[in-house]
Amino acid sequence: MNIWVVYTVTSLVNMFQILLILNRVKATEYKETIDEPLCRMLKFFALFCVIDGLWGVFDSQLFVRSQFGFTMVAYGYHTMAALSAFIWFGYAMHFMKISGRDKEILNGLRLMLLAVQTVTLSSNLFTHAAFYIDENCHYSSGNFRIVLYTLQFLYYIILLIYGTLRWKNSSENKDTYREVVIFSLIPLVFGIGQYAHYDISMYGFGFSFTALAIYSFNTTVQRELFLKEKASKLREDVYKDALTGLYNRNAYEEDIKNASGHSDKKDQVYISMDLNGLKEINDNRGHDAGDEFLRSAAFCMKTCLGGHGKVYRIGGDEFVAIISADSQKIREIEQDFENVVQSWNIVSGQSLSISYGYATGEEFPNLSLSEMAKIADKRMYSSKARFYADKGVDRRMQARSGEKFSKENKMVSDRRE
Repeated sequence: MNIWVVYTVTSLVNMFQILLILNRVKATEYKETIDEPLCRMLKFFALFCVIDGLWGVFDSQLFVRSQFGFTMVAYGYHTMAALSAFIWFGYAMHFMKISGRDKEILNGLRLMLLAVQTVTLSSNLFTHAAFYIDENCHYSSGNFRIVLYTLQFLYYIILLIYGTLRWKNSSENKDTYREVVIFSLIPLVFGIGQYAHYDISMYGFGFSFTALAIYSFNTTVQRELFLKEKASKLREDVYKDALTGLYNRNAYEEDIKNASGHSDKKDQVYISMDLNGLKEINDNRGHDAGDEFLRSAAFCMKTCLGGHGKVYRIGGDEFVAIISADSQKIREIEQDFENVVQSWNIVSGQSLSISYGYATGEEFPNLSLSEMAKIADKRMYSSKARFYADKGVDRRMQARSGEKFSKENKMVSDRRE
């Protein structure tokens, strides 16, 4: 059998393998992980194999004999080999997440290589220094053929050097750099084989094996990332309050449980907060208005306190913040909190009011976080009692409120213990 027929068949086999890999990438159940740069590179690899197969068709002279046609295919082959290496270089940078100065340098190198390849191929139209198709439709090599291949090899050599250096010297992403070294070796070795034996479809094998190796690695990595993100999302759902976006009671209880027995940070602050008038809003304006009231309060809390620690919604209108601040900073935060609530009321037209009390590690250095919580609760309920007194609630109503607050205080304290 004519060796070029075998060449054509192997090129088409490589093409089908690459298309199958592309189909598997597109058909993954982890749709969020589809890597578009990888898909684009696989399409270039497949197109290269098509032209590689046409090379075999023309060189076999069994089906078609055309000097002009073979010349166009030869130029197409070398052009696609150059573009495939160029695209592969870009994908490797994407794969390694290169940025900053390194990205500028590497992009400059690959653009320079492509420019030199373009000039070399263009000049070959007039000089035939690299290759030409003779009148008998045979491919003949020129002295500059090695230049075309060397330029292609340089893409992989640069990546080999860069990947190896980063693999050896970086403390993070070592697996990624190691894989780039391996992925770059495959087309380089097969490319050298193609240069030595151009009657065997070595480059096509190099691209198909590279595609298979990258797909295998990507499938594992992307699945792990997908599952990790999914677990993170589930964890967020478990520990986040759906209405306000703050941490919920599950997160609060776990953080309290994991806290050290005694406060070992002088700047640790426990803040207990409770909305005033939520029941009246629910009764008079409906629960939708009450929910909006809660979201407004959560926004103010997160704006002022979120940057210093965690804010939790642990009950209907009960909130807690555990933050880091010294005695001077907590007074600034307190003033900022009151200003934010006041500004919110002016802008929104609401009458948002939040009673709060806090205990600091600096004030109580020998108390545990749970013990600080009880003190903060008592101070918060004292603040709440003053709020209702200032609103002119009669003494009987105030007493009932005080009794209710005492019961609530005891229930919350019992729960937090």
